[in-house]
Amino acid sequence: MKTLTYEVEIGADGELSLPAELRESLGLQAGDSLKLIQTEDSLLMIPTRLLVPEFADYMSRLLAEQGVSVADFLAGAKGEREILFQELYGNLTTD
Repeated sequence: MKTLTYEVEIGADGELSLPAELRESLGLQAGDSLKLIQTEDSLLMIPTRLLVPEFADYMSRLLAEQGVSVADFLAGAKGEREILFQELYGNLTTD
């Protein structure tokens, strides 16, 4: 992957305008979010996307390949959460 450099100007209210070429190459659209990470005297900007639909599709395909229904998976996950909770916290009671 090649590294490209873009120069942008910070507006009076702190806004940045990203070059169209950059937005297009990253698939960024108005309203998308970026995570800003400061490292010493540098700033990284990383696009953050809601990946729920992609993850749901991936999980559906994976479950179908294994012959597991979503209902069975969720029932099993509930049992696993209960076991993990017991391991972490033991029997919590309210008196």
